[in-house]
Amino acid sequence: MSELFNGIILGLSLAILVGPILFSIIHTSMEKGMRAGLLVGAGIWFSDLLFITATLAGLGYLSSIVQWPHFDKSMSIGGGLVLLFIGMSVFFRRPERQPVIKSGKKIIGNLAHFMQGFFINTINPFTVFFWLGVVSIRIKEDEVAASSTILFLSGIFFTIVLTDFLKVLLAKKLGRWLTPGHIFWVGKISGAALMVFGLALFIRLLF
Repeated sequence: MSELFNGIILGLSLAILVGPILFSIIHTSMEKGMRAGLLVGAGIWFSDLLFITATLAGLGYLSSIVQWPHFDKSMSIGGGLVLLFIGMSVFFRRPERQPVIKSGKKIIGNLAHFMQGFFINTINPFTVFFWLGVVSIRIKEDEVAASSTILFLSGIFFTIVLTDFLKVLLAKKLGRWLTPGHIFWVGKISGAALMVFGLALFIRLLF
C-alpha cells in the first residue's frame, strides 16, 4: 500500500501544476458547464491511459522513438500548433446567448470537448516524458515487483482523475457567482494562457 500512497503523492504534485490542461478544464467548465468540463477531463484521462498502456507494453520501442534526434522538436512543433489553435479559438470566440442545441450538434460538441482534452494531453511533450520516465525507472529497478508498479501508477492516475473532477466542480461553483462578463474575461485569459504555452513550446526549439 506504500506504493499506492507514493503514487497518490506524485499525482497530487501534478494536480497543482499550472499548465494548459488546468486552463482548458476550468474554462470549459465555466463556459459550457460541468458535463463539458468532464468530457475534456475524460479525453485527458483516456490519453494518460494510452500512455501508461503503451509504456508498459513497449517500453524499449517507445524509448527508441524518444531517442530519435528530432522527437523533441517534432513534439514541440505539434504541441505548439495544437495549443495555439485551441487558444486562438477560445480567445476570439464570441459569447453565446442561450443557443438552441440540436441533438446532432450536441453529439458533435461532446466529441469536440473530448478530443480537445485528448489532444492537449497527447501532444504535450511533458506528458510523454513523464509517463515514459516514471514507467522506465520503475521497471529498471529490479527489486520492484510488477504489482507494485501497477499500484504506483494506479495511485497517480486515479489521483489525477479525482483532482480534475474537483477542478470541474470548483469551476462550476465559481461560475454561479460570476456574471457573463466575468466568464467572458475568463475565456480571454484562458485563451491567452493557452497561446502562451503554445509559444513556449516553439521557444524551446531556439534553446
